[in-house]
Amino acid sequence: MPLRTRRDQPLAPFRILKWWLIGLLLYPPLASGAAQQFAGPATIDLGDIPSRPVPPQWPFSRFFKLNPLNAMAFSPDNRRLFFIRSDGHVDNVFAIDLASGKMTQITHYDEPVLVMVVGNSGRDLFLVRDEGGNEHYTIYRHDLTSEKTTALTAPGKKDMSWICDQSPDGKTLYYGESRGHRASSDLWRIDVDSGERKMVLASQGRLLECGPVSPDGRYLVFYQYIENNERHIGLVDLKEKRHWYVFRRAQVNNSDANFSADSLYFLNAWRTDHFYLWRYRLDSGELTPAPAPIRYPIQSFTLWDAGRIGVFYYRAGLATHTAVRVRPPHNPAQWQLPKGNIVDAIFSDTDPRLAIFVVSDATTPDRYYLSTPDGVTLLYDANESGIAPEQFAEARSLLIPSFDGLPVPTHLFIPNGTSKDNPRPLIVWVHGGPETYIDPEFSSYFQFLANHGYIVATPNARGSSGFGKWYAMLDDHDWCGGHVNDSVAVAEYLKKLDFVDRRNIFIFGESFGGYSVLCALTRYPDVFNAAVVFSPLAELASFLNSLADYAERYLVLQMGFDPRKNRWQNWLRSPYYHADKIHTPLQIHHGKNDFRIPVRQIDAFVARLRALGREVEYYVYENEGHGLMKFENEAKAYERMIDFFGRHRSSTGANKGAPFSFRAE
Repeated sequence: MPLRTRRDQPLAPFRILKWWLIGLLLYPPLASGAAQQFAGPATIDLGDIPSRPVPPQWPFSRFFKLNPLNAMAFSPDNRRLFFIRSDGHVDNVFAIDLASGKMTQITHYDEPVLVMVVGNSGRDLFLVRDEGGNEHYTIYRHDLTSEKTTALTAPGKKDMSWICDQSPDGKTLYYGESRGHRASSDLWRIDVDSGERKMVLASQGRLLECGPVSPDGRYLVFYQYIENNERHIGLVDLKEKRHWYVFRRAQVNNSDANFSADSLYFLNAWRTDHFYLWRYRLDSGELTPAPAPIRYPIQSFTLWDAGRIGVFYYRAGLATHTAVRVRPPHNPAQWQLPKGNIVDAIFSDTDPRLAIFVVSDATTPDRYYLSTPDGVTLLYDANESGIAPEQFAEARSLLIPSFDGLPVPTHLFIPNGTSKDNPRPLIVWVHGGPETYIDPEFSSYFQFLANHGYIVATPNARGSSGFGKWYAMLDDHDWCGGHVNDSVAVAEYLKKLDFVDRRNIFIFGESFGGYSVLCALTRYPDVFNAAVVFSPLAELASFLNSLADYAERYLVLQMGFDPRKNRWQNWLRSPYYHADKIHTPLQIHHGKNDFRIPVRQIDAFVARLRALGREVEYYVYENEGHGLMKFENEAKAYERMIDFFGRHRSSTGANKGAPFSFRAE
C-alpha cells in the first residue's frame, strides 16, 4: 500500500513546518505547542513522579471500585438523583436521596442498562437494553412504584429502537425504530399507559434520528443521517403534523440540538473545520450563527432552564474543558462551586438552583458535588477502592511527529517512581472508532495498567475526532495505512525517552483499534514484544457483510472502495490475508454475540495463525457482544492481558530485526 513516504525517509524540517502551518491555520489549539514539541529530542518533565509513592500491585477488581455515575438526572420533585452505575456485575440504575445521601439500587437486571431517562411524570424510568450484547436495542418502561418493567417496543430481529424525548407531562414517549436490517428508520410516539403508538415521521427510505422535544411540547427535532460527517437537521410540528429541514447541505454535519423558550440552538460545521453554535428562531424561521459563548470551537453542549443556562464542552490545546454560561435572571454567584477541575455539570429542570458539579482530573476519580442555595456538599465520591489519591499515576501530554511530520496528540499515563534510573515498559493504547479520541482524563483501565508498572501512551492518530474535520478525514481511503504508522511512530519516538524501557514495548487496541494493531503487526513484526486486541476486525469484506445497511454505505465511503467488490484492496488492507507476516505474540479477546464482527471471522483468523505456528492466545466470552460489558469478563480479560505482557517482558531487548524503518508496500 502506498504510504506517501519513501522507505527510511527521515523527518524533513519542511514537512514539520508544513503540518505545523496546516494545524495553525485549521486548528490553532492543536498547533499551539507543535513547534516547541518538535524543536529537539524527546524530553518530558516528570515533575514529582520519580518521588511519588509506589503502591503495591492490585487486582483489576480493586480498580473496578472506581465507579463513576452516568446519565445523571434529578427526579421531577428534586428529592432524588437518578443515574447509571455498576452494581458489581453490570450497569444498573441507582438513586441517591438528596436529603439523606443514601444510595439505593433501583433496577436489578442481569443485562446492562445502556440508556436511562427519568419520566417527567415522576412515575417512570425509560430504559434501553439489549440481550448478551446483541445490539437488538429495546425500550422498556420501569414503574417506580410497582417496580414492574414492561417492553414498550419490539423491533425486528436485526433492528433496534432508541429514545428521542418525552412530552412535558411524561405521558408520551417519542422514539426512533429501524427496519429492514437498519436500512431506514421511522420516528414514533407511544402512549406510556395504553401502549398505543402512532408514526410521527415516516422514513421514506431515509435513516432518521431524533432529538429533544421543545419545552411547550410542540416541536420534535429530527436528523437525517447521511454519514458520520453529514447529518441534516429539521423539525416536526407535532401539532400541525408537518416537518421541514432547518439546515440541509451536502458534507455539513449538524448535532447537539437544544431548545430555548423561543429558539432551536444546534452545532453546525458549515464552511468551517469545527462546530460552531447556530440559532433558528421558532416564530420567524430566521437562521443565523449564534454569538460565541466561548472563544474555542465547541465539542458539545446542553441547555437548561429554557436556554438560560448552558454547559459547553470545548477543546483547548490537547484536552477537553467545560464552561458554564448563564443569562439573567441567573448569576454565577447563586451557585456554590466546589474546588477543583470541574469537568461536568447538570441542573434541575424544575429548579435550576439545584446543580451537580463533577470534579476530576487525570489523577483524581470523579467527585460529585450537590450545589444548592444553602451551599455545596460532596454527594458521592467515585473512589470506593481505598486507593489513596497520591498512589494514582499522573499524565503528561505532548505532540509527537509521525512518519510524515504530522503532529499526533498523545497522552502518557506514567507510574509513580518512574525515572531515568527506573525506566518502565510502554503500552501503546490504540483507541477504536476511528472517530473517537482520548483525553488526559482519569481512567481506571489506564490506572490499572500503570499500577502494574506500565507507561500507557494513548495516541490520537489521524482519523481521530476532536481535532477538526480535516484531522478526522486524514485516514479516509487509507485504512491500514497512515493511522497505523502514527501509532508505530509514537512508539519509536517514546523509546528515546530515558524513563522508557525501550526493551519492552507493547501494543493494545479494541475494535478499529484492534484492526490497527493487527495491521501494525503485519507491517512491523519487530517493534512490539507482544500485542493484545479486544473485538478486532481482521477481514474487511466479511465485516461489511455483517453490518447494518447504513453502516455499510458509510464505511464504503470512508474506505474509498467496497471490499466485497474490490478483491485486491480487500486483500491488501485485511490483516487476515497477511497472517504469515505476524511474528509478534498475540492475545485476542472476543464476544460470542458480536453483532459487528461475527466471532466466526476471528475463529478463522486464529486458526490461520495457529496453522502457521504463530503464538496466539484466544478467549471467547459468552453473552458478550462488541466489547465486554460484564465485570467478571472484563476482570478476566485485563488480568489475562497483564499476565500475557508480563510473560513477554524482556531483559535483553525486544527489537530483534534490522534497524527500524517505515514500510511502503
